[in-house]
Amino acid sequence: MKPSSSLERVLTGAREFARDRNSDAVLFLGQPTDPIPRALVQDSDLPPWARLLWCYFRQLSDTPARAGTMSGYETICRSMGIGSRGTVAAALHALRVTRWITLLPPQSTDRGGRPPNVYLLHNMPLTYEQAMDLDPEYASHIAEAVASPNKAIRSLAQRMLDGAMMSVTRSENDIDRITAWVLPSSAVERSWNGYQRSPVNAGEDGGHEPDHSRVPGEDRELDMHPEILGLSPASVKLMEIKIRQVEPEYRQAYLDELAVRCIEGRESGKVIENPVGYLSWQVNEHRRGEITLTGKGERLQELLDKKLVRQEKEKWSEHRRRLIDLGFELDGLNRLLEYGKSGGRKPDEDLLAQKKCLENKMSELREQINGAN
Repeated sequence: MKPSSSLERVLTGAREFARDRNSDAVLFLGQPTDPIPRALVQDSDLPPWARLLWCYFRQLSDTPARAGTMSGYETICRSMGIGSRGTVAAALHALRVTRWITLLPPQSTDRGGRPPNVYLLHNMPLTYEQAMDLDPEYASHIAEAVASPNKAIRSLAQRMLDGAMMSVTRSENDIDRITAWVLPSSAVERSWNGYQRSPVNAGEDGGHEPDHSRVPGEDRELDMHPEILGLSPASVKLMEIKIRQVEPEYRQAYLDELAVRCIEGRESGKVIENPVGYLSWQVNEHRRGEITLTGKGERLQELLDKKLVRQEKEKWSEHRRRLIDLGFELDGLNRLLEYGKSGGRKPDEDLLAQKKCLENKMSELREQINGAN
């Protein structure tokens, strides 16, 4: 769902406000009668500094549907008594991760340089869908926050990721919308290949150097088994970001075991409704030190071979049934031709052509069946 026309006008006005002043802006979109939402105070996911920063931004935009000028980090530090820009950055990212704040896509200006940002302040967290509609870069933000060197941001982003995985439904459209933000084009690979020195990853110490102590072969291609699991490409990406949270030597084993469980579940009637959520549970257990692997994954190739054999048998059984059906059709045409011949009529050209076509099809099927045997 895209923003309504009235909201679009408000957002356009906020962008023009920021552009005219060549400064970042903040716009409150909640009810003006609710200066400090109760949900904000009760949100256990938010660290204290994030709640205070929301309140600070709220007083910058105290006129309904009108933007206010965004203060710089130094001003925020002085006003709130914070001694570190990193603390402000972490609080801002926490608000964005939890969707209390949305960053509008920047629009280029004639003045050149970095276009000013417009932050939207909400009186309750947006849904995943609303966040994706308003903030296309929300995906990159979450993906990098999951690997942030700031422990609080990393933990918070992880909870947001787990929440998305457990909310995956059997509707492919819902899956696509939920998972579109989790794994952007390359942000996750950058994040898991080493922490990036960027504002998104800025902690109290201002950032870390990239981690070069990666295990050789860590980036080997994983077989996610999308056909076996019946997943859309978007949900496969969601699984990929999650499985990379365990050691490289365990990753394919978990994926293979999940595939085996899905195959066996379909055959026994005990279907795994949410393979993505099941994998999320396994990875979380692994990270707590509980290895849930049972060795089932070692049977994957055996099951796949049996499935191929079964499919081949079904294929040739279908060929034989088709051959019998064509035989009945040919017998009927021969009866019609015999009937016409007994009446002294010239054989019908169309019937002769149909007979020839049927004979050719039956000959081809016999060759395929004999070749398979």
